[in-house]
Amino acid sequence: MTIQTTDTSVSYVGDNATVTFPFNFPVLDQSHMKVYLDEVLQNSGYTVNLSGSSGGNVVFDTAPATNAAILLQRDVPITQQTDYTAYD
Repeated sequence: MTIQTTDTSVSYVGDNATVTFPFNFPVLDQSHMKVYLDEVLQNSGYTVNLSGSSGGNVVFDTAPATNAAILLQRDVPITQQTDYTAYD
């Protein structure tokens, strides 16, 4: 499936109360969503909920601190899905 959008990230500022942060670009797999807090990649403490081609949201276990920089970024690995014969 080809992704037909140029939007790949959205940023927010934490308020120590909000735990759900939406994104409006398609993500095909939860592992393709990178979550950063104050420029540090997070590996846990959140859940990615996908809504098909309309985006989804990231839900943190604990609300990010006041003024924390939150970045939600789609990061799709580059793969070659066709096996070409050398020199063909």
